[in-house]
Amino acid sequence: MQIVINPKYAHLHDFIKSIPSRFNEPDFGTTLHSGRNIVKRVEFNGLQIVVKSYCRISLLNRLIYGRLRKSKSHRAYNHYLRLKSLGIDSPEAIAAIDTRHNGKIVGSFFVSLHSDYQSMEVVNEYPRNAATLEPLMEALAEFLIQLHNSGVLHHDLNISNILFQGDSVSGYKFQLIDTNRMDFKQQLSLRKRIENMRRLSCGSAAYAYLLERYAEKMNQPENSFELRGLLARLIFDERQRTKQKVKQRIKQRLR
Repeated sequence: MQIVINPKYAHLHDFIKSIPSRFNEPDFGTTLHSGRNIVKRVEFNGLQIVVKSYCRISLLNRLIYGRLRKSKSHRAYNHYLRLKSLGIDSPEAIAAIDTRHNGKIVGSFFVSLHSDYQSMEVVNEYPRNAATLEPLMEALAEFLIQLHNSGVLHHDLNISNILFQGDSVSGYKFQLIDTNRMDFKQQLSLRKRIENMRRLSCGSAAYAYLLERYAEKMNQPENSFELRGLLARLIFDERQRTKQKVKQRIKQRLR
């Protein structure tokens, strides 16, 4: 077992070490998400803790993680530290855990504090609640600019991986989650920024509004920027649909 623990939470060592053996027990926390990965919330020593298990690890990745590249859990932990150094918020990392068998990684867990921030999925209610949501999306555009100006490329930059807190009077704060797939660059071109934003999985109206506000704050021609953003998203969505069709056909042939 390979464990990295935030020194602030060194007193939780025994609990953290027990996570791989306890994670699948019915009474181990509350399941928040169950899909390709499983996310659970656990209360321990008065703390609300989130444990993410990266469940589907291909045979190839079992061999190369820890040899040629960091595991998903360790990347998430290191990316938290990098984001923090850049002034970008994310739920506080507690630990990264990898378990191995015969030198191959068989389990990977990322542990963090639970966040009381809300999901940005509320923007899917736009334009119905435009008066309430437009100040939030204005602030989100500013946050995305901050992210890109810092050279951060979040490769799972969908709305559900951005959390927020606050209101139009007190102001808004944001957090990033699901941070294992990220790159950090010295500078991002306009093309790279648009390509990154195409991953935002909100409704078309909300996406167009975000593009407009982003362009305005970057002093870019709004119509041109919006057109490029919408086109990039159309191409991206079509590629994703094609990938899913190919995967489904492969599965059908393997049955």
